[in-house]
Amino acid sequence: MTDEDYLFIGPKAILNVDHIKDIVSIVPIKKNLPDAEYTLIYKQQLGLTPLAKALMDEINVACTAFLARGV
Repeated sequence: MTDEDYLFIGPKAILNVDHIKDIVSIVPIKKNLPDAEYTLIYKQQLGLTPLAKALMDEINVACTAFLARGV
C-alpha cells in the first residue's frame, strides 16, 4: 500500500464491502450531490480480470442491499 490519496464520488454501499471499507473514508460535505447513475465501462473484448469481476459483483450486491433498505 502506498501513501497516495484519491477522491471519488461513490455510493455509501461501498463501505459495506469488506476489503474496501477499511481503506476509504467519507468526507463530509454541506450540500447533497445530485442523484446520479453509475456505470461500469470496460472493453468486452478484453473482459474483466477475476478480481475486477468479483469487485464489481460485490459492489452490485452492496448497492442493491443499500437501495432495498430505502435509504
